[in-house]
Amino acid sequence: MSADPSDVEFLLQALREVRTMRYLGFATCTIFAYDLMLGIAEDVHLFFGRSLRIPDIVYILSRTLIAAVSFLGLASAAVPLDSCAQATMIVVVKWCMAIAAPCNCWLFFLRVRAIYVRSPIVVGIFLVLWASTLTSFASPFGYKVTSTDEGNGRCTMEFHYDRLLGAVFFIALVVFDTAVIVAVSLWMLHYSLTPTWRARIRTLISGDDTGHTGRIFLQSGQIYYITTVCVHVSLAAMILSSSVSTGILGTLVLFSTVFQNLMACHVFRLLKLEPAAEDSMFSIPVVFWHDISSSKQSSGSDVMSK
Repeated sequence: MSADPSDVEFLLQALREVRTMRYLGFATCTIFAYDLMLGIAEDVHLFFGRSLRIPDIVYILSRTLIAAVSFLGLASAAVPLDSCAQATMIVVVKWCMAIAAPCNCWLFFLRVRAIYVRSPIVVGIFLVLWASTLTSFASPFGYKVTSTDEGNGRCTMEFHYDRLLGAVFFIALVVFDTAVIVAVSLWMLHYSLTPTWRARIRTLISGDDTGHTGRIFLQSGQIYYITTVCVHVSLAAMILSSSVSTGILGTLVLFSTVFQNLMACHVFRLLKLEPAAEDSMFSIPVVFWHDISSSKQSSGSDVMSK
């Protein structure tokens, strides 16, 4: 009795999908582990012998959640697809991702809070924008895994993904990140001493004439924005177009969340390890570049201790 060609094609497609998901899961875990090893020395320097503040706690929480997401994603690749443990790990992973996403955005929000600390209206607007990223908590309800226990530790699973809900979350991330980078850029332009707008735009792109700390503050945000927004826009497009299967889409969302965390934490460490940025963003008011210290007062203040 010959097999139905349609059934064979379905099985082959399912096997290709599973293989792709496992490759993506392995790549995600490898990238996180590599970044974790590179950042160990910086993390020890940041937190050893120092009191923890709210941003530090958010940083540690986000790293812990992303570590769980990465290694559970890898572990799920080694578990049989029909195992009930697979369904349990998927539930844990999606909730870890839901909590980690707004933590990542909070680390980026601190940049705006640092420079607009004397403008409570602006900070309030960005706090509302950050709150929009809490739509991530609805994601676990949009990505449903229905499992039926068949005994002997074996389960049959069905995946259902609310694509509209997923797209709304990624669009909220793009809007938030765009607003942050625009706000930081406008602040930089306002305090620039260059005589013409053309020179100011050049300064905004290159970071010249802003001093060492100002250049780090500006360029680190630009790198974060360009890389993460490209990923988020691509994912939102794939979600809405229904061109990617639910399983692979879930793995791509996992990769996106991990990647966003790596970039946000890198910027956080970079700025906190910079002495002048430490003063401005984490402790006391100072100017971001020394040329304007005699003419204008910086907006940085004691934001990280609150």
